[in-house]
Amino acid sequence: MDSSCLLDWPYRVRPNVVVSESLNSIDAVSASDLHRFSLLLGLVSPLQDSSAWSLGGGRMPRKRRIDQHRADADGRQHRRRPDLFLILDNIRSLTNVGSIFRAADGFGVKKIYLCGITPAPPRPEITKISLGAEETTEWEQLEDPAMAVRILQNDSVTVLALEQTKDSLPIYDKEFPHPLAIVVGHEVVGVDEQVIHLCDGTIEIPMFGSKHSHNVATSAGIVLSEIRRQWLSLADPTPWEGSRATTHRPSRTEGDAR
Repeated sequence: MDSSCLLDWPYRVRPNVVVSESLNSIDAVSASDLHRFSLLLGLVSPLQDSSAWSLGGGRMPRKRRIDQHRADADGRQHRRRPDLFLILDNIRSLTNVGSIFRAADGFGVKKIYLCGITPAPPRPEITKISLGAEETTEWEQLEDPAMAVRILQNDSVTVLALEQTKDSLPIYDKEFPHPLAIVVGHEVVGVDEQVIHLCDGTIEIPMFGSKHSHNVATSAGIVLSEIRRQWLSLADPTPWEGSRATTHRPSRTEGDAR
C-alpha cells in the first residue's frame, strides 16, 4: 500500500516509501521510518522511544491480548453484582437498547427492566450492538414502567429518574445510595411525567455545548460510570458483597405524597 493513504498524525511518512502487507518486506525504509510505520500500525506506543525498536523485535505490546480480556471477564462473571438497576421507559431504538445492555454489563448492573414499547431480546439488532450482553445481564419485560418503579421501591431501592426538570440535581453533585435504580426515557419525550412523579428524585447530566442533551444510551453510560466511580469509595466489604442491610424507606402515606 502507498504510505500516502496513512494518517499524518503523529508522524508524516515520506510519500515515496511503499510498505508491503508484511513488515518483513519493506522497500526504501530506514530504522526511523520503520518505527514510524510501527506507530501508525499500532505495534508500538507513540510514547515509546524509537531507539528501543529494532528490526529484530521490539518492546512487548502495551495492549492486553484478547485471551487476557476473556480471562478477566470470566473472573468478573462470578462476582456478586451490586443492587443497581435500570428501568427503560419506552426506548424505541434497537440500537440504543443494545448499547444500554453493553454499558449495563460493563458497569455491573444487576437487572434491566424493559418497559412499554422498549424492544426485548432476542433480536439480532440488539445482539449486534450489545455483543451478547443480554445473556449476561438479567432483564425483565413489563408493560408499565410505573410497575417497575413500585416493585423496586417496595424492595427498599431508591429510584431516580435521569431527566431534566426544575428540581434535577447534577449527577456530579448527587451522592448515590445503594441499592439504586435509574430510569432512562424515550429518545424524544424523555421519562414519562407520571413515572417522574413516582420516583424518589431526578438527576441530570450537565451540558457544555449547544445541544440540550445526550443520546439516551450515552446518558445511561455516563450516569452508570459516575455511580460506580462513587461506589469505589464504599466500605470493604461493599454492601453487595456482605449481607445486604435493609433500610427503612417511608411510604407515600408516611411522607409527602407527590
